[in-house]
Amino acid sequence: MLPVRWQIKGSKFRHKPKQGGGNGMKHRTIRQVLPYAFALVLTLGLVLAAGAGVAWAIWRGYERRAASYDLREVAAIPQRSVVYDSTGKPIAWLHGENRFLVPLHRVPLFFLLGLIAREDSRFQEHHGIDYSGIARAMITNLSEGRIRQGGSTITQQLARNTYHLTARTLDRKLVEALLARRIEEKYSKRQILEYYLNRIYFGEGCYGLQQAARYYFGKPAQDLTLGESATLVGLIRSPNSLSPLKDLAAAMEQRNLVLERMVELQMITREQAQAARGAALERLGRNDQPNSEGYVLDAVRRELQSLLTPRQQELGGLRITITIDPRLQEAAEKALEKRIAELEKTRWWKHPRRSAHRLPKPGEPERTDYLQAALVAVENDSGAIRALVGGRSYEESKYDRACLARR
Repeated sequence: MLPVRWQIKGSKFRHKPKQGGGNGMKHRTIRQVLPYAFALVLTLGLVLAAGAGVAWAIWRGYERRAASYDLREVAAIPQRSVVYDSTGKPIAWLHGENRFLVPLHRVPLFFLLGLIAREDSRFQEHHGIDYSGIARAMITNLSEGRIRQGGSTITQQLARNTYHLTARTLDRKLVEALLARRIEEKYSKRQILEYYLNRIYFGEGCYGLQQAARYYFGKPAQDLTLGESATLVGLIRSPNSLSPLKDLAAAMEQRNLVLERMVELQMITREQAQAARGAALERLGRNDQPNSEGYVLDAVRRELQSLLTPRQQELGGLRITITIDPRLQEAAEKALEKRIAELEKTRWWKHPRRSAHRLPKPGEPERTDYLQAALVAVENDSGAIRALVGGRSYEESKYDRACLARR
């Protein structure tokens, strides 16, 4: 016989709910449940729509912030101005950061390949943001439990260095990413590479590839070898700690990592990498920059302040030729000191002598009690100043008595 809960009615079996016991819940039909399901779906849809609206509003806010930056600043890279004497010899660098620009066509292909291999292997494919690179970096960092890779592209790094976006926050990363997209829309890939390698910091006070090549290896950027190029590329991520002057072993390790990455991407052969590893790093850290202090150069700075705007002075890049004759300038300095020293040696001289002077300690005012003098040599025919001496010692007193003292 059929169980009691099943009864025959007509020609069909009909289920009769079991009386009592169980959990007391009633069976509901689809028609009864449908309104609740619809309400749930509607609620979820409204929540998702609201979330999307908020996300869109936030994104638009970041787009407006990124749009407020002047993209012309990307190409406006500060560099040193060079001062030449009357013979055409460079005697000083003024203004700007310690940088000299180098055009992309004078940069070795090895350096460009190493830069792309190390910092942004998909540089030619993305449009400022490498989403696959970000995902790859996240997976690597999570698997190793530390920050091993970064997801920033070369264009993002250019935006960061141009606008000094140094805070390690999500807010900064979003602004940086949207700025990178704008930069990619305005400038070509070649321009972006050129601006980047001229702007980046290489440690030891060197900005840009040209100055780094001169300082570390005593040569222009165009003459860098594969090993030297890889060494400089290896400095970029941590230029202060990886400087070969501070830790040669660490710098060489980074060089080898760059070379290995270039081999992986088939940019160079294994034999080329091995040869570069075996090459010695010569002439590290020789500072051959000319002196940028003195009475003459202070006079040049004052003259430039009257001719240029502060922004023009900051950007630098000027070639300044002055009328000072280096032979006459040296002779004038020696003649002035010789004559005053002779006076101080006489028996009747009762005033302080320079030989007894000491340099002031940090925080003490600059003061010279001994006899001072000034000299200006002017060419009669042209009026050109051929020599200018503002005092007996610029180190001991920077006050320019030739130009500033009241007589």
